[in-house]
Amino acid sequence: MSELKLVCGQAHNKGSYADKTIAVLMSGGVDSSVCALKLREEGWTVVGVNMIIPLACGGAVETQSVIDVCTYADITLYQLEAGKLFDEKVISHFRGEYQAGRTPNPCCDCNRELKFGVLWDLIEKELGILHLATGHYARVVHEDGRSLLCRGKISEKDQSYFVYGIPARRLPYFHLPLSEMAKSDTRAYAEKAGLPVAQKSESMELCFAGAGDYREALGDISLGVGEFIDSAGTVLGEHTGIENYTPGQRKLGRSFGPEPFYVLQVLPQTNQVVVGPRNEIVLPEVKAHFIAVHQPEKLLAGAELLGKIRSPGDPRKCKLVSYDPDTQDVVVEFEKPVFAPAPGQHLVLYDVNQAVIAGGTIEL
Repeated sequence: MSELKLVCGQAHNKGSYADKTIAVLMSGGVDSSVCALKLREEGWTVVGVNMIIPLACGGAVETQSVIDVCTYADITLYQLEAGKLFDEKVISHFRGEYQAGRTPNPCCDCNRELKFGVLWDLIEKELGILHLATGHYARVVHEDGRSLLCRGKISEKDQSYFVYGIPARRLPYFHLPLSEMAKSDTRAYAEKAGLPVAQKSESMELCFAGAGDYREALGDISLGVGEFIDSAGTVLGEHTGIENYTPGQRKLGRSFGPEPFYVLQVLPQTNQVVVGPRNEIVLPEVKAHFIAVHQPEKLLAGAELLGKIRSPGDPRKCKLVSYDPDTQDVVVEFEKPVFAPAPGQHLVLYDVNQAVIAGGTIEL
């Protein structure tokens, strides 16, 4: 495992962790940069930490912006050379999921496996810092001796979906300074502070894909051309490779008649893509395998909850059909059927107070 290396600023004294010191995961974007400045304004001693991660096509994601911000703002910055680890935990998993006909969410995987796992452990071990912050738009609410992850105040920008995988034990030490801000507020703050990244464009979710198209990151995993079939198994034509398709996709490169067809399912075993009309992929039930459980007492059969199967949009009403705490398998039924729940994507459940109950990967 690599170690954290000092890039700029004064080296942090590990013995001072009892003071009001916090590590901020910084990418060089406007969100994490403002996060660091706001915490310092609140009286924290801020130590920036940045991961050097590889591009799937070679090279590494740009890191000069984070160095520029920390130099300008006089923030100590450490970097972790995370190439091998990121390739194992994120890129290889990403490719394997597509090869298996699934649709992964690498941002959720990176947050859970690396940022809130390996990296936070390393920060605590090497720097002695207990508290950690990110520039995500979500909230941590502390009440009745408990810490809960909640949706951000501005629902359009809420990112609790991406960070639900944080271990519950970490929540008392997790900080989200942008929880009540809109993106316009963040940019205005950065402008006022004179940050060099104030007008930097929104970062791509798939940071390791280079130009941003996920196909850039897949490498040579293709099974080659195969068959389009309908739900009855009738062959309809030829597809260009299962890695190019995901449930709910409408752009298929060809027409199957007057009615729009969508991808219903990807079958890697036979190298086939099942397609059909929209009504065949609007489903009431969603099955998932939990990765993180924050409020187990609310996972009771028949419980009325709120759920999301993708990041955009507000959570929708659903009912817990079943939950097995031994296998961590769950089934929920949405009040209004949801469009294209894709295996490999994530189901996140919330209570009426917008606090995360649990979340995990969608299964067939």
